[in-house]
Amino acid sequence: MFIIVLALFILLFNPCLYSCVTWNYSLMAFMGLLGYTNIIAFTVVFLVYMILPSSIVKEILLYFKDRIREIFKTRIIETESNIRKTFQLNVQYPIPPKSINIWHPHGISGVTPVIHNGYRITSPEYKPTKGVVHYGYFMLPFIKDIIPLLNAIPSDEYSIRDTLQTESISITLGGVDEMRRSSPKDLQLVVRKRRGIFKIALEMGVPIVPILTYGEQEIFPESDLGILKMYNELMYDWFRFRIPFPTLNSVINWTRLSQTALEPIVSYTGKPIRTKKIPNPTERQIKKLRDLYIQRLQDLFDETSPPGYTMTIL
Repeated sequence: MFIIVLALFILLFNPCLYSCVTWNYSLMAFMGLLGYTNIIAFTVVFLVYMILPSSIVKEILLYFKDRIREIFKTRIIETESNIRKTFQLNVQYPIPPKSINIWHPHGISGVTPVIHNGYRITSPEYKPTKGVVHYGYFMLPFIKDIIPLLNAIPSDEYSIRDTLQTESISITLGGVDEMRRSSPKDLQLVVRKRRGIFKIALEMGVPIVPILTYGEQEIFPESDLGILKMYNELMYDWFRFRIPFPTLNSVINWTRLSQTALEPIVSYTGKPIRTKKIPNPTERQIKKLRDLYIQRLQDLFDETSPPGYTMTIL
């Protein structure tokens, strides 16, 4: 009974841990402990979930979300204030009404773009957009129902194109490859291997906006435990996927956000790159746009990087 109560606490009473991954961990912990203590109850819950239409599941999640906000209203307001003070965004150049906002670096779980776009806790000068998330998350039970509530879309080409018909998107271009290279004050950005998003930008005539963030990897580092790193390298080699395992310090910092602001994690928007609509861009045109993006990214780093930071564009 105690373990079930603990599982419910993990799931419901951490409303101040603002990360899609943290919520997913909480949900997995709840289901894991429930299955461990009562396999029958776990089976019933899972079967009911599988039978229910996704619209009903969404309504249930929204209901609990609203109830939690009512119960913890004062604490959540305070936490959101701390988050806003911690996650700062400087819009240095006007962002076009419809654009592809590319965020770097990816970090342990792409926390910064989730805060600004998913939870919409951001600067008044910035309009939150749909966030592009690895399509694999949309295949996982429970998790696939939570992520859309964070203003996210899957990373397949159709979803990106469909969204760009009417609104902007935010994407962490380096993806899993960039995430596994993350380290404090050393930005290793994966751009030169990327092609698809630049092709879409040209075909649809959508501007690109580079965004650089400093400080996330120092406050929310990934675990460097050997067995976890080995597991993730295998996952990456086999499936191009990895699980962001946080350090104890990362978890402690998340909990501290409910009490106080942390050292600022500051993002800067770069100068937008205007694109001319080209229905069938050549490889040369795609490369030219990517090279221009790399130059704008370097310019943004030169303008905004704090002392001691280095950046390598791979």
